[in-house]
Amino acid sequence: MAKRRRKRSRRGEIDVRAILQELGMTRAELAKELGVNPATVGRWERGEDGLNDENREAFWDFVAKSRGSDTDKDSRIADLEQENRDLKAVIRILSQQID
Repeated sequence: MAKRRRKRSRRGEIDVRAILQELGMTRAELAKELGVNPATVGRWERGEDGLNDENREAFWDFVAKSRGSDTDKDSRIADLEQENRDLKAVIRILSQQID
């Protein structure tokens, strides 16, 4: 007799089913994108198993890309570095006005 998995409730776990529906994707399509077995996605969807850190990051990166978000880390870093330079310039100008 096959051993049944007990459904585990994980507080804060990802609602994979809702996201699959939102993106109009199947388990197999998501599994292919993330490089995992479709059965694994099914376990995530049913709450029988949680995503490990690596899969969670890949999952959210893929979801963000699918939603049209900019997830390019190099681009985000470059934007933050430019913002930092801009803020330093403003501070420099304000400091000169105070002196």
